[in-house]
Amino acid sequence: MKKKKILLFAGISLAFVLMAGCSSAPKEDEIKDDLAKCADQQLLSDGEVLDSIEITDRNTDKKQKIDSILCEVTTHKGDVSYEKGVEITYYKYDKNWELGNISVSDEDSWLMKPLKGVDAEVIADALVSERIMIDGQNWDIETGEIKNVTVDNRKSDLENNKEEVSLTLTLDSGVEEAKGTLTADFEFDKNWEMVSCNPNDDFKVTPNLNKTLNLTEDDLIGLLSEQIFDYDENGIGKQEISVTKDQVSDFKIDNQKTINKGKYQEYQCSCTFSKANAVFGIEFTVESQYDGEWSSVVTSKKLQVESVDWAGKWTGRYNNVPYSGDVVLELNVDGDQVTGTYTYTPDVLHEFSEGGSYNVSGTVDGRTLSLRLSAGDWIKKPKRESSYLKQDIIISPNVNENQVKGQGHDSSPITLNK
Repeated sequence: MKKKKILLFAGISLAFVLMAGCSSAPKEDEIKDDLAKCADQQLLSDGEVLDSIEITDRNTDKKQKIDSILCEVTTHKGDVSYEKGVEITYYKYDKNWELGNISVSDEDSWLMKPLKGVDAEVIADALVSERIMIDGQNWDIETGEIKNVTVDNRKSDLENNKEEVSLTLTLDSGVEEAKGTLTADFEFDKNWEMVSCNPNDDFKVTPNLNKTLNLTEDDLIGLLSEQIFDYDENGIGKQEISVTKDQVSDFKIDNQKTINKGKYQEYQCSCTFSKANAVFGIEFTVESQYDGEWSSVVTSKKLQVESVDWAGKWTGRYNNVPYSGDVVLELNVDGDQVTGTYTYTPDVLHEFSEGGSYNVSGTVDGRTLSLRLSAGDWIKKPKRESSYLKQDIIISPNVNENQVKGQGHDSSPITLNK
């Protein structure tokens, strides 16, 4: 009987031992299996792959029936590796431990490392907006200008998130193509970012022959001939002076420059052009810009009087209320000195309306379109002379016609033709 009791107590003790074993906290393999099963919902983004799980700390409180486990989880997506902190919590219900929560650390705390160096597409994107010196001019790289990027050499330090890349770059502005080598330094912080770009001195520019602009002399004169010059000189009034191709001579391109990847060209030009009774010098600038096609405009122009043909016999009319009549102005020019005679004849002759003539003289100012002739001695003096009858003659040419206008005797308006 005593022997049976001993066996009974032994059986009960074994049962308690087995029951205690079933209620022990989850083992490491079980934890990893649970985390792997739940990873798709709580740990991984689309396309992300779970690589490893390492338990770094654990706190099991059997009294409170809580088991908290800290893990370091390594994943990868594309060419980037992620190390994330994960906390797993188990709760004991009745006799069994059940998975409660999985908490992933904030993204800002993840350790991210590249699995390979920066690729050509990322390099090309990083080069947009960079400024490099090519043929002594700044080339600001724009979207769409990178024709080709070839990686020639890499110095990778992926452990420290760094890479130095040597590459050959081909740029195409549409008008010019530039090709050369450069070195770029990249650092990885969630993404590869370029921190420096150092072009070498081997960039060569080749014009795109189908897009090259070469304005000829005839092209530039044609643009000039579309212009109207507003000439305004004190005392003579405003004139609109037009230019035609056949009036232009001594044309020169004084300076030509090309900038902005060949898409901007400037021509600084000068020429002489002759009107009916005057010769002018012109300086003008043509700017050409390429935006899918070329457009050229005259952006500045300067007109300078070089000479006026004053010599000869000018005939016409004077108009002075209530009297009008004919005028003859004969001028001789010697260097810059002008001499001549001024004769006027009223339409109606009577004692209060007489004709007359007197000598005139003056000095040519080659920079203006006006001429002032001082009144000299009478040649034919009216019987009823007044102090205001003999006046200085002031004239200026209408350069679009062989004509001068101005002021004659008695301050009369005069219009004369040669």
